[in-house]
Amino acid sequence: MKKLPLALTAMTAIVAGLLAPGGASASAGTWNDGFQYEDQMVSCATGQVTTGVSANVGWMSPTGAVPKVGEVFWLRGYAGLVGMPCSSGTNIIPEIMVPDGIEFAEGEVRWDISKPGEQVLTEDPISADPNGQNGGIMIGNADETPFKLRQGEILEFQFPVRATRELKGPATQQPQCQSRIDGDAPCPISQSGDHFQVAFLTNGHGGDRWYVTPFVGLFATDGSTPPPTTPPTTNPVPGPGTTPTPGTTPAPAPAPGSAAGQAASSTSAKWKITKAGKGKATITVTSGAAPVGGVIVKDKGRTLAKATLKATDNGRVVIKLPRLRKGKHVLVAQFRGSSTVAASVSPKRVVRLR
Repeated sequence: MKKLPLALTAMTAIVAGLLAPGGASASAGTWNDGFQYEDQMVSCATGQVTTGVSANVGWMSPTGAVPKVGEVFWLRGYAGLVGMPCSSGTNIIPEIMVPDGIEFAEGEVRWDISKPGEQVLTEDPISADPNGQNGGIMIGNADETPFKLRQGEILEFQFPVRATRELKGPATQQPQCQSRIDGDAPCPISQSGDHFQVAFLTNGHGGDRWYVTPFVGLFATDGSTPPPTTPPTTNPVPGPGTTPTPGTTPAPAPAPGSAAGQAASSTSAKWKITKAGKGKATITVTSGAAPVGGVIVKDKGRTLAKATLKATDNGRVVIKLPRLRKGKHVLVAQFRGSSTVAASVSPKRVVRLR
């Protein structure tokens, strides 16, 4: 990130709680949210596949118009734990990834973890690491621990920035790389055009992705052409519920059923595990349409192994499992689903190794 020294200076000030309180405020204007993203998990209440963590990002100009180069505007990210995990919740580490041409501005930085409708953004100190795993800035609690979300809670953070050049949003390369879609990693900043991503690294709720990474296109005019009277639409899909209003965060999207046009599916698994803990799973996905996509094997919500179901596999894949330790294991196989076939999960298999 070319602006890393500036980012480090500003984010260090955030940690110390020293940013000037008189900067631009997010109390005016309307938030323009982007491409919502979520992972899936097995609900502890129903045993069915449901939404796990749902997240989005957005931008807001206090003037209500596209910001000019050099003008302060605001970015935000938010994520909520929608599903009911069998654990106490999920740990979450956001990594802020801004495009070249964005620098952090002075002004109050606000954040909160709360239930919908109970939000009170504060300026309490947080920690920031400019050496993020994906080239961004990772943030967490002041003691450098991950944020913790319980079921129904939402984390939101807002911070001021300014553009140093013209920004054209979706007219530039969009972060639609396979690693972001699969949840293995966000798209590199160099391959994301004028888009703002937050890579939410999650762990503990049994989600099927390492990262939940929403993104939004950013805009700034250099003054050579008149800006539009209203900000351009940046959201290519419906947002998470209601239209955001200043100082509030909408609840993440409720757990969806099969999307329109998706064929239902069912997943079954045959397990072969030796007394020494070595084993494999033969997973079969049946559907009225050809099942293609990711397959995951989990033990008590923790991902053990992954595979990709191809069209040539005819709905069947064999996954070699890592060696299991002594004790109780609760194994399930989950088909992630695709645009044409809905996700599904196999019955649980309990294995005890002595």
